[in-house]
Amino acid sequence: MGLGGWLSLVRHAFRSFSQDQRGHPKLLFSRSYLRTTLQLWVLWFGTALTYYGMVLASAEILQLHNAKTAGKNVHRVLLHIEPSLSTD
Repeated sequence: MGLGGWLSLVRHAFRSFSQDQRGHPKLLFSRSYLRTTLQLWVLWFGTALTYYGMVLASAEILQLHNAKTAGKNVHRVLLHIEPSLSTD
């Protein structure tokens, strides 16, 4: 849809509702805007779930990575300490 198509939608919206009706939240559920309203809600809900999922998953992945890294470091430290302790 080109710019002309969007402008015609805007003109239609301004012609469809009187000055008193414009800006009222109940217009979001009118025939003219219901489809767009539902699409935007689904989009925002999906985006919010994706964002929170990524945040929670990244924290868990980092925690798992740190635990694995800490385990490797402990193993390396023990390898360096044990030979020095065993030789007397």
